[in-house]
Amino acid sequence: MDVELLDVTTSQFPVRDQALLNFSERKNVHRFRKYLHRLDNLELLRCGTKESNFDDWIIVEGIVEVDEGVTDFSGELLHIESISALRSRILDGSVTQMDANGEGIIQNEVFFTKHCCETGYIPSVGDFVRVQAIESHQGRLLWRALTVVLLKAAHQGTQSHTSGQDKLTENKRDELVQDKNGIVLSVNKVKFGNLQIGETKEIVIDVKNFGNSMQLLLRGCFHSKRADSQLTLLTPHCDDKFKIYTGQVIKYKFVCQARFIGYSTETFVFSFKGFKIGCQFDIEVRDKSLENVHTTQPSNCNKKDLIALQRNVQNSKSYQVIPGSRTIKPPNFVQFRLGLFPVPQRLWNLILSSDGVSKKLIDLEEDINDKLPHLNADLDIYNYTNRFHDLLYFEEIQGNIDMRKYDMDRVNFRFAGPRGFVHKVLQKEIWVKFHSTFHSKYDMSDYRLTFQLSRTYLRRSHAAVNWAIQRLGQEMLFPNKVVPKTQQLIFKETDKDSTASKSFVQVNNVSELKLHTLEENKQLVWFNQRLNFYQKEAVRNILKGEARPLPYVIFGPPGTGKTITLVETIMQLLHLIPHSRLLVATPSNSASNLIAERLVDTGLFLPGQLVRLVSYNLMAKGLLPEKLIPYSTCADITSCDEKTPLEEEPLKLSSNAKTLGRHRVTIGTCATLGLLHMMAFPHGHFTHVLVDEAGQATEPEILIPLTLINSKTGQVVLAGDPLQLGPVVTSFIAKKYGLGESYLSRLIHRFPYKRDTIGFPNTNGFDPRLVTKLVMNYRSVPEILNLSDSMFYDSELESQVSQTTGPEAELLMSLADILPNRSEDQGPPAIVFQGIRGRNLQEGNCPSWFNPQEVVQTIYYIKKLYAAGLSPDDIGIITPYQRQVQELHSVMSSLSELEALPKIGSVEEFQGQERRVIILSTVRSMVNYVKLDVRHALGFIASPKRLNVALTRAKALLIILGNPHVLGTDPYWRYVLSYIVAHGGYTGCNMPSQFECIDMDSDDSDQNNDLAEYNC
Repeated sequence: MDVELLDVTTSQFPVRDQALLNFSERKNVHRFRKYLHRLDNLELLRCGTKESNFDDWIIVEGIVEVDEGVTDFSGELLHIESISALRSRILDGSVTQMDANGEGIIQNEVFFTKHCCETGYIPSVGDFVRVQAIESHQGRLLWRALTVVLLKAAHQGTQSHTSGQDKLTENKRDELVQDKNGIVLSVNKVKFGNLQIGETKEIVIDVKNFGNSMQLLLRGCFHSKRADSQLTLLTPHCDDKFKIYTGQVIKYKFVCQARFIGYSTETFVFSFKGFKIGCQFDIEVRDKSLENVHTTQPSNCNKKDLIALQRNVQNSKSYQVIPGSRTIKPPNFVQFRLGLFPVPQRLWNLILSSDGVSKKLIDLEEDINDKLPHLNADLDIYNYTNRFHDLLYFEEIQGNIDMRKYDMDRVNFRFAGPRGFVHKVLQKEIWVKFHSTFHSKYDMSDYRLTFQLSRTYLRRSHAAVNWAIQRLGQEMLFPNKVVPKTQQLIFKETDKDSTASKSFVQVNNVSELKLHTLEENKQLVWFNQRLNFYQKEAVRNILKGEARPLPYVIFGPPGTGKTITLVETIMQLLHLIPHSRLLVATPSNSASNLIAERLVDTGLFLPGQLVRLVSYNLMAKGLLPEKLIPYSTCADITSCDEKTPLEEEPLKLSSNAKTLGRHRVTIGTCATLGLLHMMAFPHGHFTHVLVDEAGQATEPEILIPLTLINSKTGQVVLAGDPLQLGPVVTSFIAKKYGLGESYLSRLIHRFPYKRDTIGFPNTNGFDPRLVTKLVMNYRSVPEILNLSDSMFYDSELESQVSQTTGPEAELLMSLADILPNRSEDQGPPAIVFQGIRGRNLQEGNCPSWFNPQEVVQTIYYIKKLYAAGLSPDDIGIITPYQRQVQELHSVMSSLSELEALPKIGSVEEFQGQERRVIILSTVRSMVNYVKLDVRHALGFIASPKRLNVALTRAKALLIILGNPHVLGTDPYWRYVLSYIVAHGGYTGCNMPSQFECIDMDSDDSDQNNDLAEYNC
């Protein structure tokens, strides 16, 4: 091993993300002959810059030119192959210091900045975090954080209804409402009882002096400076001053108008010279509509015997199993058959305890550490295959366990007429068709009906995992450097109208062929002339392909036109590279339909040029958009039931490999495109693979289309947002150990994809050869956009929607009467937080919840929005709990004035969608259930990606319903609340103490200046 110690300076940060360094030249005067020595470990004393103030210790692997006669092998560094930290560590600790500049210290030994924190996390002193740190010279500190991940917020998870800070405030409030210095209030704590919404009630508070000396009452005011309150002081005026002599009484008359559903507390403070006395008003407001919101009877969800389940799944051959009859006949011959990939018995034994119950999480993690150490190790090329196979197995096990709730005991079959074999699922019945021998001999006996998880998707994912290393290699799976390549296209932009060319065929005759150029000097004409600079830059960089075979990433935050950019990329690749053949993949059918429709809408594709590959199930349910029917087909379907109603459909029910392979563009879901493997499509048949919504696919899922590319000659493009919701994974174990992280997210968090604002200051911190971040937002008004932008996107997004003019501004003005009041120059708020201290109700043993108070408040807003002229298509209602979705549907459907309902669904159902108005019902109203939400991955607490999606669906108005005292325990929501309060968008119940604006300890010294004038 040849080792040399060199002094290094650099102009880029961070060190471990460094691709090129500027080395000081070292030439030996005694050099006679030159050799190239490969260095396995080349240590560098320090790497730091004046700009970044980082002084790190690193190791570089590279090639140095040295002289034969020099013993220390000093010489000129010719090539750098990798850079790593000299020492690194991972530790858990608390944030001990934090300043206004975003710099802090963890556990009094690790320096960190806000930029190295996980996206959306705003650090606070006392937060408990996990840190990945490297050895560095930071004054008295020896470590610098590369990544900081929140484990527990300073006030998160407390079992009381208030945080520690709120408890202190409650103590102060209790002291405040005590009579002092002879001044006595007739009532210190007023309970209005249960008021109906809209009801008014008056009360008079007597302020009497029982002391021996006169007391000066300077003023009276409500504790919070919010103008939006349910209480109003009728007489006297707040700023009226009184000398209250012994025995004298001053009457204060209040009126309460019930406006906010749920429980709230307001405090009125009487400020005397030298002391204060408070009067607390407790208000609970109900609505008659709540009578329709009730808890249904708990469902009978007895636990299944998991050992029996295991036997049913693993040893089904020992039972008499009646074979089913498929809705479609499988082909007689398949070019390539996938492996079965059965779940290993060892993993079933790992999940289940000896008594058939799932193991406790702590015990399960201990067993995994002992028996599956590769799951805890860093993902690398050596454990890649085994790790993802095991994660897929865990996901399948969880899927089978979840399917058990649909099993039926003592099932009696009945014939449904001559066509009873039609497969249908009704509300209370299931229509099934078995083998003909069973139908002829069935004697009306009872049977046990067990449903099994479809394994097609899982088998295709397992197969792709097996092919990944061989077909994609370490360079694509674990990139660690950029090796620049010559551009795949040399092109020149022109202002020529793109409509001049309506075909992707460039050469029509011999004379044109003589004048035709190859890949050089192409004319780049934009099909979509309205693309912005960043969208065009993404297309240019993809066409150049200077970092091939590394995937190119279109980083598309919400509303920035990611799919439009991908459509233009497809058009340009077809136009400028005539021999190209493109495979376009998405995780969902809706995303595939969207991009296919966008391409068809250009008018440049005939059915023979573009194909939408679909499953038979999708066609059978009639879920294809009409315009895509001429372009759609199934694969490997050779025949179907003679009486299938689909026989009249104008769809090509069967397309062989030869037919499918001739299309220039093939579009489908990642899972469906696995059929191409079974049809033995040659490796490299497609020149380009483009994946839209890549952040929503698991890594094995995205490998299905990627393994069809030739990594040496092809090109991969990934479009998506790693900061929004990732893949849907049901197994907690599979999600924890990596299946919940997409390939896109994994890439964007490692060198050379990782953000480096000093190295690439002009491209939003990303290497333009690998990533383009789209920053121009066409969806939301600035007030909505700026919230998520500051939390997740480094305040780089630019709203292209006006909040002062145009349709969105007009909508806000039309709704001003139902929104909190702000100054005229600000206009109505675009984000409203309606504070509701309601109740959480649960159905049976199910972990889903609903909040009746938020249901009523949602209906109130819906009625007002409809009255303002909005249609159901303009509105969306997002809630994280399925039980809340059901309750909203039930109550709203029972109201005659609501003829049509807006879409109501989870965050996952709204990803990729937008509405003019979004109502977000957070449901959770009890702090002691927050830990349950975190454990079951429910709700918005400790889920920044889910929160990000929810905040970015609205175009003009976002209304959030929630309990600020609960949500404020989460650091992400704490920031959201601070933002909304600062922008005057809060209304509803009293806010947590950290957002209140009146200091209960102040003595109103500013009022003393008016004393002389008053005494006169």
